[in-house]
Amino acid sequence: MAAVAALAVATRSSRYVAGMSIERARVLTTIFPAFLDALAEGEIAEAHCRTLVEKTRPVTDPVALAAIGRVLLPKAKRLAPGPFAREVAT
Repeated sequence: MAAVAALAVATRSSRYVAGMSIERARVLTTIFPAFLDALAEGEIAEAHCRTLVEKTRPVTDPVALAAIGRVLLPKAKRLAPGPFAREVAT
């Protein structure tokens, strides 16, 4: 993947970190756009988004993903990343 390699060089990070960044961007723009909006507005942190993407990776049902997003966004806005991660895990 040329994009991963290019991003790794540009950000001086590993290919793994670059790949995860690309995955996170793709998931936020296509599956959880409200989280991306909240991140842009400063209502949540990058850590919230990272946790959301990592913990929901096994879920493939679009209806379930939409429900997860609706339930978790208000929690992300009021919880720090650590407590939010515990909520996502449950």
